Amino acid sequence: MATQIQIRRDTAGNWYGNNTVLSVGEFGYETDTKRIKIGDGASFYNNLHYVHDPTAPTQERIDNPIYLNKIEVDDNKVQINDAGSNANVDIQIDGSSELNVSADGLKLFQGEKVNAILDEDDMSTNSSTALATQQSIKTYVDALPGSTNVGELLDVTTAGATSGQVLKYNGAAWTPMDDTDTTLILNGESIGSMGDVSLTEPSPIADGQILKWNASNSKFEPAAEFFLNLVDDDNFQAGVSSTSVSSSESIKAYVDNTVGGLTLGATTLGALTDVDVTGVANNKILKYNGSNWIVADDTDTTLTLLDEDNFASDSDTQAPTQQSTKAYITSQLGSNYTAPPAGQSALVAGWKVITDAESPYDASPGDRLFVDTLNAAVDINLPGSATKVGGAFAEMGDEVIIMQVTDVSTNPSTIFTDDSDYIDSADASAGIGPKMGSTVWLVYKDQTDGWISIGHDGTNLPYV
Repeated sequence: MATQIQIRRDTAGNWYGNNTVLSVGEFGYETDTKRIKIGDGASFYNNLHYVHDPTAPTQERIDNPIYLNKIEVDDNKVQINDAGSNANVDIQIDGSSELNVSADGLKLFQGEKVNAILDEDDMSTNSSTALATQQSIKTYVDALPGSTNVGELLDVTTAGATSGQVLKYNGAAWTPMDDTDTTLILNGESIGSMGDVSLTEPSPIADGQILKWNASNSKFEPAAEFFLNLVDDDNFQAGVSSTSVSSSESIKAYVDNTVGGLTLGATTLGALTDVDVTGVANNKILKYNGSNWIVADDTDTTLTLLDEDNFASDSDTQAPTQQSTKAYITSQLGSNYTAPPAGQSALVAGWKVITDAESPYDASPGDRLFVDTLNAAVDINLPGSATKVGGAFAEMGDEVIIMQVTDVSTNPSTIFTDDSDYIDSADASAGIGPKMGSTVWLVYKDQTDGWISIGHDGTNLPYV
């Protein structure tokens, strides 16, 4: 049969009310406070100390060694019954200290002690032993001044940046500089997140590129780094490119070899091998004699340009401009002049084919006409001294050439003049027709003689 042992027990109120004297080693248990006292056979209950009292002050536990445990656990509370340097508990795992608990706070096996967790948005305590809550960290960081452009960073200035410049470190800050042989290295915040930096336009940045300022876009953009390659080649053959420069020694050697020993910066004309300045005097010139330049009198007149469409100055010391030459020739040829095809003489140039579709055709001075009457007759009107044809009167020296190229037996061609003008002294007001294959070259003389055919023998009209 099992043995049951029970100790004396009552509520704390009854124990203190009765103030009983417990025998030596006799237990007194308070059922409502869970506290225990042990009698000494002489002291009243109220004068005894508790052996187990989770609610007792720490100092009381220290002053009364009757308490048995340094660490006592009561429900959700752990009590350390010690003070000073001994008032701490070391928590170990497999013999290795992981956490120490003391009046100073918590201390991990590495680092400083932590004695508080603060929720301060401005972190004004600035404690070296307190942790910050996530909320307070976020609020504090969000309130800090932000940077959206490179120029807003503390160690960067973009003042005075011009197109094509780069950022170069001067020992204290990044400042705009010309793009020479500079490698840009940034520490800390990503440069690609800046508002005035593009890592994708005009094309994505590639290995070895730099950021160059584009004033039109107000951004730093990817660009190839420009290196100058120093080449030392006396013959200017090796490494010649648009990105290379020659050494001063190679430039001197190349020039000396090329111009036969010419010393740059200290040479006169007379020192050149193909120049003879013997007899030079004021206003003399150098004139080439076929082998050398020699001293001669300045007999040539200075040639200047003259832009005069009508050539009115008729100068023998000035040259006309291309524009004035063209304008003058055009005015002399007349508006109806047609330039000859490439490779042809002007004598056969400008010919027009006249068919019945153009009949009646008003001839103009300077016309050269092939008359084709294959389908129907063709009439040609010549200008006269009193009658405008083609917008002009006939004047002395005007020419018209007419060639009959088809059979006139069925469809003749007929040349007309006004009542007061003639062709080879014959009245042509009613019209005169040339024969097939005949060429009529007519030149206007005056109102009395009218049009005269070149080569006419005075008896028979060459086109009748």
